[in-house]
Amino acid sequence: MDLTLDKTKEAYITNSSIHGDIHIGNKKSNKAVKELIKLNKFLLENNEIAKKLIDDIFSNENINAKIWISDLAIDIDYKKNEAINLLIAFGKNKNIGILAMNARLRLADRKIIPINEWSSED
Repeated sequence: MDLTLDKTKEAYITNSSIHGDIHIGNKKSNKAVKELIKLNKFLLENNEIAKKLIDDIFSNENINAKIWISDLAIDIDYKKNEAINLLIAFGKNKNIGILAMNARLRLADRKIIPINEWSSED
């Protein structure tokens, strides 16, 4: 995979939007997830592009893109605390539907906040 920062950002925003907007299990959503996984693998091998993309996505309004890029930020230990704080804030946000659970599950998968520690108030 040979991508520039602009092409990577465009692909990241597009695929995370598709994933966030379409019900889980939908073929388009599944394809978008596969693309995001490929992008993250590429970015793990290209830290400079990854860091620039993290900066860009963190300032983007797309919540699902921020959730996805937070995984990468934690993996490469770049803006890790900001990524964790974003995931916590999204996990508490009752207005974003399934994306709140997505953020909570990412924190639980990384053993940052176990899923059973979220209250019904969150």
